[in-house]
Amino acid sequence: MRPDLGRLRDVLAVFVAAGIAPLASIGASVIGFSVTGAFPGPGPDYWLWGGWWRMNALGTILVLPLTMTWLTGPGPKVTVRNLIEAAAIGTAVTLLIWRVMTVLSPDPTAIMLLFAVLPVALYAAIRFGQRGATAVAALGGFMVALMSLRGVGSFVAVDPGERHVVIQLFEFTLVGVPLVLGGLIAERKASATRWRASERHRRALLQILPDITYHLSRDGKILGAFAPPGLPLPFPREHIVGHRVNQIVPPDVAERLLALIAAAHAGVPSAPVEYRLETQDGTRMREARCVRLNDGEVLGVVSDITARKELEEQLRQAQKMEAIGKLAGGVAHDFNNLLMVIRGCAESMQATAPPAGPLQSQADEVIKAADRAAGLTRQLLAFSRQQVLSPQVIDLAVVVEHLADMLCRLIGEDIRLIVQRGPQAACARVDRSQLEQVILNLVVNARDAMPSGGTLTIATSVVEVSGTGARPHVDLEPGTHAVLSVQDTGIGMSDAVQARAFDPFFTTKELGKGTGLGLSTVYGIVKQSGGAVWIDSSPGAGTTMWVYLPGVDESVAIGGPVVAETPSAAPTTVLLVEDERLVRELVHGTLKRAGHVVLAADDGESALAASHTGDIDLLITDVVMPRLGGRELAGRLTAQRPKLQVLFMSGYANDALTRQGHALDARDFLQKPFAGAQLLERVNTLLARAP
Repeated sequence: MRPDLGRLRDVLAVFVAAGIAPLASIGASVIGFSVTGAFPGPGPDYWLWGGWWRMNALGTILVLPLTMTWLTGPGPKVTVRNLIEAAAIGTAVTLLIWRVMTVLSPDPTAIMLLFAVLPVALYAAIRFGQRGATAVAALGGFMVALMSLRGVGSFVAVDPGERHVVIQLFEFTLVGVPLVLGGLIAERKASATRWRASERHRRALLQILPDITYHLSRDGKILGAFAPPGLPLPFPREHIVGHRVNQIVPPDVAERLLALIAAAHAGVPSAPVEYRLETQDGTRMREARCVRLNDGEVLGVVSDITARKELEEQLRQAQKMEAIGKLAGGVAHDFNNLLMVIRGCAESMQATAPPAGPLQSQADEVIKAADRAAGLTRQLLAFSRQQVLSPQVIDLAVVVEHLADMLCRLIGEDIRLIVQRGPQAACARVDRSQLEQVILNLVVNARDAMPSGGTLTIATSVVEVSGTGARPHVDLEPGTHAVLSVQDTGIGMSDAVQARAFDPFFTTKELGKGTGLGLSTVYGIVKQSGGAVWIDSSPGAGTTMWVYLPGVDESVAIGGPVVAETPSAAPTTVLLVEDERLVRELVHGTLKRAGHVVLAADDGESALAASHTGDIDLLITDVVMPRLGGRELAGRLTAQRPKLQVLFMSGYANDALTRQGHALDARDFLQKPFAGAQLLERVNTLLARAP
């Protein structure tokens, strides 16, 4: 490994090596002379002989550092200034030694004047490093030795036995002092360079960190604060630096932060501290972490986690809604089967009871109650996003204008309705009936928020959501969106109410005046359609409900619902598959009374066996059944009978219908509970379109 004369320890190592090598040679010679008996002994020759060996050490000290500094490593930068300065130093050394050695040569005390070269050598060491020190030493030593050999200079007047020693001491001083001082200077410069590089590295790291960093004392005093570009400090710098933590943040937060600082100083691992802080930018959530520095102080990193906390809260809300939705979907499925039986029995009683008798009115009330219960389960299904939708491209403004007259009657005369249509058609692919339900639910909520009257504004527009900019909602994907907004001038909502507004069965209305499913139904429908919905409200400032739906650029279906004539159909063979016994018997009786031949089965496997008995014109099957579901059953039978028509029915449409991306035609599906007339109408329609 090559020694580096920029380090003091390597300079000393060179001196030690230069001294050991000649001493080892001298020792070997002395041993050899002693063995042969040729040792010269004391006298002039002895001192000359010893001086010769000492000159070896001096030569090593002169030549080795010069060679090491000039022949290894990168050379100094060559500039005109450096060349002029180096020439001036060399000239000064040469003239100074020549002047002392020639003018004051008879006087041995003039040797002390030669040490005037040392300041020049020290300046060379400071200015040019070890290269300057070794160059001046080599030049001075060469001139002194050369002039002494020629009998010129103060050293000639010294006794010959001591002359070499004096010369060597002078040259050793001329070499050693600048080298040692140069090593110290080089180490200081290297340390300063490393410190500056470390400081640049630290500042670069602080600039790329997205967080605010604090330099803290162990007792919580803030020694420095650094915020990356674009991120302001929570308070003005003069209110932070020089103050203690407990002077800036509330006492409860300060206690936790001081404990974190103490743990970091003690080297004890500690979890980050999360806290809420009222800053000049409003209330923000922060997370603080600390690490001990080498000097015993602490570096604190404070992150703004407000956005992360909002995302976590939205995720928890979404998970809660999903869990409740699954529960609601299961309840609605079983409840719809019960309603199917209740309504069917009431229809049978209605058909057989006297027209004006009490049984007739009671049957009517049962049917009305069943219909209301069915509406409630439809809301549950919409909330749980388990309805089967029949999406079509619709201009939101057209739907709003189509409902305008009904909405005016719904909200009353004391509320003014304003419909604003944007310059572009706000087109989205949604189920029209579900979109109408969204609008009605939002309008009813707005009406209830304005008990003393006000203004209700329904607007449609088209917006472009960027993938890089801030989004108004976490669930909103980048791209074009059709927007529906319902704004009222009512009482508004507090933050606590907004946080629970989409929860099922949550309502601020009096007992008996609301089910708490209005906004949760809106949430379910919009989410199932691929959109997002959120609230912008504050107490006393009204409320705006925003509905964003993925926009499309296609032909718009602007007409109202089309009601087709239902042709009559001749009696046919129907394969009925339903695992719920009471529902199966009810549908079986309805079809049989209409003149159809009915083959009934309680699951898909039994239906496959029954299908081999003869021709089948229509398959009516439940969607979710044990052993073999309705989708799989229909696939097998239609593969054998391409002309077979299929009608699905279900208390809920689970992922079994839509998991593979197959959109259901509304004409091929009946949502339980349904009336017997609805069933026969759908059967006749399907049979009429059979090839």
